[in-house]
Amino acid sequence: TVVTPDLASILQQQGKLTDAISHYQEAIRIQPGFADAYSNMGNALKEMQDINGALQCYTRAIQLNPRFADAHSNLASIYKDAGQVPEAVQSYKMALKLKPDFHDAFCNLAHCMQIICDWSDYSMRMKRVVSIVRDQLNQKRLPSVHPHHSMLYPLGHKYRKAIAARHATLCLDKVALLHKKPYKYNTELSEGRIRVGYV
Repeated sequence: TVVTPDLASILQQQGKLTDAISHYQEAIRIQPGFADAYSNMGNALKEMQDINGALQCYTRAIQLNPRFADAHSNLASIYKDAGQVPEAVQSYKMALKLKPDFHDAFCNLAHCMQIICDWSDYSMRMKRVVSIVRDQLNQKRLPSVHPHHSMLYPLGHKYRKAIAARHATLCLDKVALLHKKPYKYNTELSEGRIRVGYV
């Protein structure tokens, strides 16, 4: 079998996370200083809910390449999700220092600043968030603002609906990767009742 980081990325996009991680590990075994492989493996581990594993991968990627903006942003997301917002702010700021036009990092930083009630430069941040979202929607890209965060920003209903639609499409695409046959609903009602289950 050929082991490449590109193959690992493809497997990760297909939802084959365990296989992707194996390929990232092999790529790291072959080239121990491969910061990108550590960061990407961290993303796969995070998707599998292995937060400690992801944290270790992002930290290692930064040790190998301190100027790796994506790894700083990924580490910040781990901190943010864990409620360690001051650490997240520091890591997002580092990512933006290294890569000033890093839209995901900026929007996540803006969200963190609201969480800790830091209103300094609020107007400038909001203008930039709205501008980023507008540009991403016009370019048919996935917006950096999550649907459930969109209510925190001065975005109109049209933008909020478009953000939700893009993220919903991403979810549908991920489900489609599972290659499962659609569920066949029983058209006959038993005892004249519809049975509804929630997951």
